[in-house]
Amino acid sequence: FDAKKVLISKGEPLDGRESEVRSHPTNLTKLIIASIADAVPGADVVLMNSGSIRVDDILQPPVTEYDVIRSLPFGGGIREVDMKGSLLIKVLEQGKKNIGIGGFLLYNENLVNENDKWVLNNVPLDPEKIYHVAITDFLLTGMEANLDYLNPTNVDIVKVYDAATSKTDAKSDVRLAVVKYLEKNQK
Repeated sequence: FDAKKVLISKGEPLDGRESEVRSHPTNLTKLIIASIADAVPGADVVLMNSGSIRVDDILQPPVTEYDVIRSLPFGGGIREVDMKGSLLIKVLEQGKKNIGIGGFLLYNENLVNENDKWVLNNVPLDPEKIYHVAITDFLLTGMEANLDYLNPTNVDIVKVYDAATSKTDAKSDVRLAVVKYLEKNQK
């Protein structure tokens, strides 16, 4: 990383305050989720625990690579898994219950909860369908609050893809995914 490199020169400040990111999406969380989605273009769903964001501040432009590093100090890879819809729904429901703590889950904007039903691209999640999910390394360990069953040994995770090992692969570190996404999409 080049700590001084400017990624966002002007525009809206990014809200990374803990009280906000652990209770609802902010422009910073949406940026991170979009970066993960960009790194895994085939993902139906992107999942990340809000506790990975530790900046507890509002980032004023110019936003640098250092700001990305201090926002996501633990880094960690992005994994791909195929999971049954029943497990995905269970995980999303628990993430919703984890409001106010680091286990509050962040996910892509085309996934919404309408009338207590999870809907992806205007279609209810199917408990029997297999979904391709981009998920942070830590979240897949089962060590997040109330999500101990979210780990590779769960029978409803039908496939875990190999981890990215190249230092240039955006999936190798969520911070790199954000940097690459901003380099590609900022003017």
